[in-house]
Amino acid sequence: MRWVLLVYFWLFWVPAQSTDTSFQSLFVVKTDTDNNGGCAQYLDQFETFIAECKELVNAGLQVFEDAAKPVSTREGRVARSYLWTYFRINDDAQAMASVKNYLTRVKDFLGGETSTDKAHLYCNDEWLEKEHLTDAAKDKDGNDRWQDYPDGSRAPYAIFQIPEYREYLFFKNDDGMWEPISDKVPYWSDDLKDYIFDSDYEGGTYCTPAANLAVTQERTTPKTMTFCPRALRSRNYVTRTLGSRAPTRGDSIQVNVPLSGTLYHELFHLVIGNYHTYDLEYLWSKQQKALEINPYQAVKNQDRDYLSLLRENPETYLFFSVGYWYFQQTRWGTVAKPNRRWSFHSGVAELIQ
Repeated sequence: MRWVLLVYFWLFWVPAQSTDTSFQSLFVVKTDTDNNGGCAQYLDQFETFIAECKELVNAGLQVFEDAAKPVSTREGRVARSYLWTYFRINDDAQAMASVKNYLTRVKDFLGGETSTDKAHLYCNDEWLEKEHLTDAAKDKDGNDRWQDYPDGSRAPYAIFQIPEYREYLFFKNDDGMWEPISDKVPYWSDDLKDYIFDSDYEGGTYCTPAANLAVTQERTTPKTMTFCPRALRSRNYVTRTLGSRAPTRGDSIQVNVPLSGTLYHELFHLVIGNYHTYDLEYLWSKQQKALEINPYQAVKNQDRDYLSLLRENPETYLFFSVGYWYFQQTRWGTVAKPNRRWSFHSGVAELIQ
């Protein structure tokens, strides 16, 4: 693989990170209950998640420092392979700077640097009350919003009548007329005294579908992050903690991600914003297949091509960071081969010396 030496020091410089931040210092959390989105039973688990996320983002950033080393060194060679395999970056300084910027911003957040209101984190979706479009709209104090008629009578506004909610509930058709967005309903948060607008989930809520693990929304101030309980329990193909399972030769990177990977994924949505962290693809195998076919293919309903979106995809950063974290570990060395490491530089587990 050809590599052009880059003269921009920032690309390879890795900033130090404060390590004294905790879960509760980074998020607003209900600590005394498990009801209505409370996280009482998960506080210790989230402290572990935060510690592991710090390890992961440091591993991801270490790639850039190691990539500056000569290709004759193992670290230099492997780091460059990671950049190519996961992001298709060879000598593209702009793409490299963008990927590093995403990781740096997440690292800064984990270090306690944030310029926005502290996000609320919930451990179930019970903090939201599902409502109907025709229900009375509430104001910032939780009271009904009233409209006055010329004859002196009054009536509460319905949620669908509020102008600032229109873009979330309606779309303009080809004739310029507003039509309701199917399957879009309001949810009221008594904590935030505000609405979010989401799917009806066939009469359920966000955590009803088994595939849903966590979601970050940014319509409200502050932003919120909601975890479904299943995201906090052991499940197939996910390790309980980072590195608690030794890889097997040929393993996909996807079967070696830890439970904390869901939080790591959501941090990119929270810090960067949902528009620039589109969930392109969750499966490693499908990512790679699409890259082999055409990395510049158009993506439906998106204004950026596949490769551009891949470089913004939170799950790609998760795979990239977990993979390089494994490469940094020395625990699998032997007396005969003390420098032996597991590496996922091709996307699958390989022991290298």
